Amino acid sequence: MIDLERADLLAAAFHCGHEFVMPDLLFEREFGEDDLGMLNMGLQIEALSSEELQLAQNSHRTIKALSLPDCFAIALATRPNYSLLSGDKALRQVAESLAIECHGVLWLMDEMLASGASSRKQLSTGLRLLADHPRCRLPRAEIDVRLKRWLKD
Repeated sequence: MIDLERADLLAAAFHCGHEFVMPDLLFEREFGEDDLGMLNMGLQIEALSSEELQLAQNSHRTIKALSLPDCFAIALATRPNYSLLSGDKALRQVAESLAIECHGVLWLMDEMLASGASSRKQLSTGLRLLADHPRCRLPRAEIDVRLKRWLKD
């Protein structure tokens, strides 16, 4: 969500045919009640079950590379028909080890284009904004492939 906001593509993401769900504890910790924009766009907030909360706490104790909010996201993504959206390498590796389907922001941008939620021009502008941000973690080669493809037309 943070990367999409940096790319000015957050609103378009909510129109590409996917539902976005975030654990209540993660939302409160990372965004808080002052950031209701995503809720107005369609973000769903769900509480973790006691078993999911236990999984998150156990994961946080045993997997030092993950923050507690990361562990909340992993726990929610264990639900049937849920997947994880993350650009964090350690989080993606843990998801893979738990057989949790995981996608990144570049995949979501592809989905936004395929669904018509965003144009090539919007996506290339957004991707450039994101790539220029000092905390960008996206692979440069993948950025270049998409920019070339999207700017071709």
